[in-house]
Amino acid sequence: MLLRVGVFDAGFWDVTVEYAKNSPCDILCRYTVCNESNDVASIHVLPTLWFRLAHITILLSRLHAEMFVIPTFGCGCFHSFLTALILHLM
Repeated sequence: MLLRVGVFDAGFWDVTVEYAKNSPCDILCRYTVCNESNDVASIHVLPTLWFRLAHITILLSRLHAEMFVIPTFGCGCFHSFLTALILHLM
């Protein structure tokens, strides 16, 4: 139905995310982004960092996470109650 109404005539982005879990705290996410348009275009992809046990909102509302940059490596996020997360950029 969408093809018939011309929604994709101007082009679109095909974004695929693959997940691999090595352990409860070691998850690999691979983002593949393809421009399916005939025109050159740019896109900004913002991966999401998330914490386990985030459902305890009463406690978490009083504690805030801090993000930091690791030069030539990626970025990270630290939460004083839960744990630290590192996002490796390749």
